[in-house]
Amino acid sequence: MTNLLSLPAFASQSDVHVVVETPRHVQAKFKYEPELGVFMPSRALTLGLSYPYDWGFVPSTEAPDGDPLDALVPHQITASPGDTRDVRDLPASLLHQGAKFFTAATAGTGKRLKFLGWRDPRAALAAIRKAQRAFERSAS
Repeated sequence: MTNLLSLPAFASQSDVHVVVETPRHVQAKFKYEPELGVFMPSRALTLGLSYPYDWGFVPSTEAPDGDPLDALVPHQITASPGDTRDVRDLPASLLHQGAKFFTAATAGTGKRLKFLGWRDPRAALAAIRKAQRAFERSAS
């Protein structure tokens, strides 16, 4: 059984693999359980909320909270390979709604959300590489 946490982080120099744990429009957060090789419900969202986009993680990374680096895959259709390449191409209203969603989705979890804003692809790749190095250090 393949451990999805250990898949390569990068498909190429600039294309990142994302394991989608929670598909868009779902009203609960799911979490990958590597011991079982399945996705399990983690918690329900606040009444009225649903994930606006696919949500998951970049494999072979470790964020400062010890989990893999979170990833959001924005799209309006079931799949959109290669569409949006830069978050700055998205409408400001969508970015504002996304920031509000992250805050609302973590309410009541005991986690402290530190929203750092929206950055360009280079900053995202740098964050992924940093988290990938942290994963490699903790795996050895």
